[in-house]
Amino acid sequence: MDEELQSGVIYEPRVLWDVARQANVSVLSPGTNQIKFSKYNLRNGGQYPIELRQMLIAPVGYTFAEYDGQHDPPTLSTGDYGACAAVLQKSSIMISVPNRQHYALEPLQISTWLQEPTADVSMRYSVSDPGASGLHGVNRWTFDEDRCLILPRNAACTFQLGPLLQQPDTNQNGVALASLAFYEDGVGHGGSRDFMRNSRARMVGPLQLHTDANTASYPFQAADGLGASAQGDTGVEWPGDTQLTFQDYKHQEVARDGYNKVAGFSVAINQINFDDQILGSALANASTGRMAPVSLRLPCRARCDAMSQEWWWRDGAPLALVCPTLTPALVYRLPEPITLHKGDHLEVEMQSPGGRTFGQNNVFSIYQMGIGFAGYAAIRG
Repeated sequence: MDEELQSGVIYEPRVLWDVARQANVSVLSPGTNQIKFSKYNLRNGGQYPIELRQMLIAPVGYTFAEYDGQHDPPTLSTGDYGACAAVLQKSSIMISVPNRQHYALEPLQISTWLQEPTADVSMRYSVSDPGASGLHGVNRWTFDEDRCLILPRNAACTFQLGPLLQQPDTNQNGVALASLAFYEDGVGHGGSRDFMRNSRARMVGPLQLHTDANTASYPFQAADGLGASAQGDTGVEWPGDTQLTFQDYKHQEVARDGYNKVAGFSVAINQINFDDQILGSALANASTGRMAPVSLRLPCRARCDAMSQEWWWRDGAPLALVCPTLTPALVYRLPEPITLHKGDHLEVEMQSPGGRTFGQNNVFSIYQMGIGFAGYAAIRG
């Protein structure tokens, strides 16, 4: 029998996340800028203690660009905008649980941490046809072996995707498709390992993602590498046709006794047509001529209908921030896990390099960072 069942503790996945941007300081004195994440959003508001094991960081809502190595400072028409993925390695971070646990008394350079290999295979484009989408578009969380989700046989999970945050200044609704799957590490008839382990996936797709230029309905703001932004931070609408429902999950059950051991979930996104349509209509506009992985612009949520029945993370987390196994975000395994009891919170602060101006229009780069802490809630059986 699994150790989880022997100990009387069942684990559920959890992610605490937030998205914050630096203050819009003067372009004349950029200096070093603070990005403070909300203590309320990084709080254990559930009933059960949470052990956090990994940290994810990503520039959320950005349209990535690649530095061409020729223009310093970069110009509006080409090159690195100074507010995309590279800035992460130039930033510092401080993490603490008040009165209990501190990773550093002063912000620690992120580049000194050892990140885990989680990136998708890259796709490179010519200068005339740029892009930054991953080759496979897969985002996945494979749960730690000792923290898989143990469910009664008739219990089910759901995974829901919100509308895709449209790229700035783009009126084109390119088609992006997604497939969702939960993976079970089968336990065999009667829960015994003496029989063949009936591993399987429960899945749905491909589903066509919705796109919406009305960013007022999103839990995070839109931002491209030039600081273009829109409203946001008010909530998310959840279309009924972009999800793996409880009913879908149960219909894929096989006839067996015992329990189900959910080993992780995966979301595969095909955004090739989406990229092509935007590139074909917006190459003249520097802020929309580059593609960002859809998972950095796609809110999601998940839970099961047994155990705690709580959502596994606060509504609307960008997909990339809840998939520590395979994701375009940077992922770091914490040297020591952080345990948050009910009501405990994290204090997290980042310091980013000073912003820069670009071209003759003095467009100032604004950094918007997303952060996630992934782990597991411990539920007494």
